[in-house]
Amino acid sequence: MVIQWLETILSLIGVVTSIYSISLVILDRLGYYSWFSIVLRSKKLITQIKRSGYSPDLVVGLGRSGSVLGGIIAGNLGVLPITIVDRTYEWIDEKTRVVKPITFVGERIFKGRKILLVDAAPHTGETCRAIKGELLKAAPIDVRVASLFKCTYTVQIPDYYVDEVKKVRKMPWRFSEEYREDFVLQKGK
Repeated sequence: MVIQWLETILSLIGVVTSIYSISLVILDRLGYYSWFSIVLRSKKLITQIKRSGYSPDLVVGLGRSGSVLGGIIAGNLGVLPITIVDRTYEWIDEKTRVVKPITFVGERIFKGRKILLVDAAPHTGETCRAIKGELLKAAPIDVRVASLFKCTYTVQIPDYYVDEVKKVRKMPWRFSEEYREDFVLQKGK
C-alpha cells in the first residue's frame, strides 16, 4: 500500500515537472524568459566572463533591466561593486531618438577601472553604444559589455552574450503595464 502511494506521488511529481519543463520551452520559443531561464543564462554568461580572463572592478547596470542582471552578475563574480547608469531619450523631429545618459555617481568612480557594462535586454544596441561612449570619456582601463542576448540587428555587439535572437526577449520582471519602454512613453508626449 505504501509503495503504491509513493509510486503515485512520484508519478504526479514527474507529470508536473514535465508540464513545467514543456511550458518553459514554449515560453522561450515565444520570446519570454522565465526566472529559471534567467538563472541558467546568467550562469552561462558568468562562465563566459570567467573563461575570458576578464576580471572587472565594477559592474555598471544599464537601466532597470541592466541593474537586475548586473546585480546577479556582480554578486556571482565575487561580490563586485555595482552602480547604475540610466538614460532618457530626446526626439528630434519625432523621428530621430538621441540617448541622454543619466549617471547617479560622479564620473571619477569609473576612472582607472575595468568596467563590465550590463545591458540585459538590448534592442538595437544604440543606447548601449552611447552609454559605453560616455563611460569611456571617464578614462576607465577597459569597458566590456555583457547581455543575455544580442539581436541579429544589434549595432553594439556585446563582448559576452548567451543567445542570438531575431527579436527582443521579454523579461520576467516586466509584468505590469506600467513597465514600458520610456522612449515609447516620451515619444507619445
